[in-house]
Amino acid sequence: MRRCNQRTVGADYERLAGEYLQSLGYAIVEYNIYTPYGEVDILAQKDGSYYFFEVKYRSGSSYGSPKEAIHYKKLSSMKKTMWYVIKERKLRLWAYLAFVGITSNGGTLDFEVLSPLVF
Repeated sequence: MRRCNQRTVGADYERLAGEYLQSLGYAIVEYNIYTPYGEVDILAQKDGSYYFFEVKYRSGSSYGSPKEAIHYKKLSSMKKTMWYVIKERKLRLWAYLAFVGITSNGGTLDFEVLSPLVF
């Protein structure tokens, strides 16, 4: 994994998350969609629905688990971002917010997928 800056590191882990999602049957539509409300890390499609994924990586537990980073303010931003993309792109399938957490554990990566997010 190359180490340049947080954005580069984040992009590396988003690609790894995308590969993992593909192994679970998701088709990756696009990475890094920017809107006035925030960013969609991964837009994927599976079983006739769109999934708007947030990806979080943690190299240890000092900042908590990846899913602990999904708090009310982040969920609110994710919802606004999702609806903006749906409207702008005129998406006509079901859409869900989703999450991929990646944790480094003794040199291996552990993935956790929450899809759809229930709040």
